[in-house]
Amino acid sequence: MAEFLLTTPPGKGAIAVLTLYAENPAEIISAFFVPGSGRKLDLFRAGDVVYGTIFEEDVIVCFVTEKELEIHCHGSVAAVERLKGFLRNQGAEECLRDVWLSRNFPAQTENQRRAFHALLKSETEKTAAMLWDQVQGAFETACQNGEKTEKWDELAEHLTRPWKVVMVGEPNVGKSSLFNRILGFPRAIVFEQAGTTRDILREKTILDGWTVELVDTAGLHETGDSIEKEGIRRARIEIETADLILWIRDAAQRDDSSEIEFPENKKMIVVWNKADLLNERERKKRPENQIEVSALRETGVNELLKMIIRALVPEEPPRGTGMKIR
Repeated sequence: MAEFLLTTPPGKGAIAVLTLYAENPAEIISAFFVPGSGRKLDLFRAGDVVYGTIFEEDVIVCFVTEKELEIHCHGSVAAVERLKGFLRNQGAEECLRDVWLSRNFPAQTENQRRAFHALLKSETEKTAAMLWDQVQGAFETACQNGEKTEKWDELAEHLTRPWKVVMVGEPNVGKSSLFNRILGFPRAIVFEQAGTTRDILREKTILDGWTVELVDTAGLHETGDSIEKEGIRRARIEIETADLILWIRDAAQRDDSSEIEFPENKKMIVVWNKADLLNERERKKRPENQIEVSALRETGVNELLKMIIRALVPEEPPRGTGMKIR
């Protein structure tokens, strides 16, 4: 019996994934999938990733095992339904997620069910591995052994939800330049005139196997401009929900004593940007939660990324650690 399972909701992302289970899944998709290399499908083995087309639409096929493969296609509802139709025409039947789960994990607990559904949305290999441990019963085993799993509660929340890192500071301290450096592409407009960023810019990236939502905000200062006031109001909202605040300051203003009021108990790293404007004698030895960087010269950025991860994830659990999935 041939079955396929939609493992990503249609319309929720750029890519949708359908998993096909059959005695010979390659034979089923050979009716409509054409490998770009021209090789016959029966020549591919488990672990192979194949680029090709389905009636001129680009897709990726991953051979998982001899009896299982994944089809990665455009994530729109129309594209997914079209692919489902091709599979049904070849005799494959759609299997609902809960049915598949109950069949393959008949002794599952509520935590295992939640972990499985979270696993389908996982974005990195690291978080997927931790969720797979929970699907296999790591949390239940930990409870039976009397282990304290509460210490991992915050981390468990971020196995599918990105860590939120909010960049704040006064105008013209280089927040947007540093935002672009961390992302690796020019997402934010950078201009020498202060106040370029007035709205919230957010982008997801991966740092050491963790999904991070980086947020660039308007410069915090006193202003009579109504648009800037709205940008500052929105920045304050982002600060309230941040997992980590990057307080960007101008290293050239080394005697700057200005303060910004932040919520209590928020994790924070003070980032002294524009360090390229300092000579060696002007550089300071900063406390552990502070660092000097230059977004322009890209110096200190890698060290900052390491600090961000250490602040968000001070300790990583070993494989097999039990966590409660909510």
